[in-house]
Amino acid sequence: MKYIFLLMSFISGMASSQNFEFDYLLNYKVTRTEPSEMKFGDTNVYLNSKDTSYTMRSYNIGNQSKIDIEDDNVRLWYKFDVEKKEGASDIYYYDYARKFIDIKPEDKHFVSKVDIEKTGENTYFVKTYQKGKRTNFEIKLEIEKAEADLIFIDVIDISRDVSIKILSEIRKQLGNTHFVIKKAVYDYRTGYVIISELTDVQKVSKKVNVPAEIQERAKMQFNNRPTTEK
Repeated sequence: MKYIFLLMSFISGMASSQNFEFDYLLNYKVTRTEPSEMKFGDTNVYLNSKDTSYTMRSYNIGNQSKIDIEDDNVRLWYKFDVEKKEGASDIYYYDYARKFIDIKPEDKHFVSKVDIEKTGENTYFVKTYQKGKRTNFEIKLEIEKAEADLIFIDVIDISRDVSIKILSEIRKQLGNTHFVIKKAVYDYRTGYVIISELTDVQKVSKKVNVPAEIQERAKMQFNNRPTTEK
């Protein structure tokens, strides 16, 4: 049985609930170019420009609309199926939660060092290392100025900690000037290359309240309780 709640343009506070607010929506087109081309479609990323510790992504798998709320503070993704309602609030069905991957130093994707080189007026070359001189990720970035902090990257299928570490170093490099990433080319150094291109930026006002019941549901999932029921 899935938990259900309504996404409202405004949701009143609930005891012990978790509130997420978003003021920008970024639209990205994502394509794998190596070893063969594969289009992943569009990814819509909701950001809070004043609190970068969480994000929300909306996307489609087949005909099913979905969202993920990613909370760095509790190291969890909350995953929902979405039923669109014309002229009314969308209905969100809680599916499950997923913990961030704890990455160890011996993992080939572990990042111990991040180097950032400015290669042009609005371009940067990011290199990460596990150990030694061989890079384990390389990212080419093209940025443009924005009215708020809209820097977002996501290294697909890799621990969220890697993206957080890279983002931290990028923000140090950029200082107090606000930017958005226009294009990112992710080279996994394994023969796979993924390109993410910004197609639109919108200012929005969206609030999502995750009720206490769903937080408890997530806790149960990670306390060796049965997880077949969703």
